[in-house]
Amino acid sequence: HLSLFADPQSPELLSFVLPGVLELFAISQGVIGIKGVYSKRFLAMNKRGRLHATVSIEHQAPDFL
Repeated sequence: HLSLFADPQSPELLSFVLPGVLELFAISQGVIGIKGVYSKRFLAMNKRGRLHATVSIEHQAPDFL
């Protein structure tokens, strides 16, 4: 089940929420952010393609998913 919600702070962007698991949101055109609801951590990828969790979003970082 995938729910679609408008982001109240950015009316042109939409947030996708998988209840209780993940939150997907637009960072820029073609780039999405993935956040764990309970862990409050973001999914990121290093230059070698390995996934890891981070506590903050770095919008300018090329390795953020």
